[in-house]
Amino acid sequence: MITPRHTLRLGTCTIRLYTAEAPGEPGPRGQPTLVTTFSDEVDLAAQPGFTPADRARARRLGYGTGHAAALAMWREHDPLHTWLAVMQGRAYSETLWHAAHGTPPPRGVAPAEEERVLAFTALLRAGRVSDDLAVFAPLHLPTLAQAARVLLDPWGEV
Repeated sequence: MITPRHTLRLGTCTIRLYTAEAPGEPGPRGQPTLVTTFSDEVDLAAQPGFTPADRARARRLGYGTGHAAALAMWREHDPLHTWLAVMQGRAYSETLWHAAHGTPPPRGVAPAEEERVLAFTALLRAGRVSDDLAVFAPLHLPTLAQAARVLLDPWGEV
């Protein structure tokens, strides 16, 4: 059995980060893997991408440049989907749940959720505030951002 490097419990989900050194399941050797497990025991596994588009997005969001920036962006992305959903009173990310279950989300749900995650990431990493964050205004954005930094800090480097 492989032991995850880090585990988060958010809403009704458990999110596990496995390092590149762990052989076998849940991801290929040499590739870090992030696994979101829903309450019905269905998993969604993700590995990082290092394409030019991934690196450009990491730079735009404030992570910096290169391989390490793309890896940091990947490491935080799915946990932020879930955490932001929980902050809105939901048990899990609807987008991630549908991806795990192989079903399409209701029209418009995935793009809107993705925009909120990217906008919140830009707030965390670059201090940029976007209209996409208006839904979180009642939660006080600076407090929400600080809580996210505390949540994500232990994840560190993969």
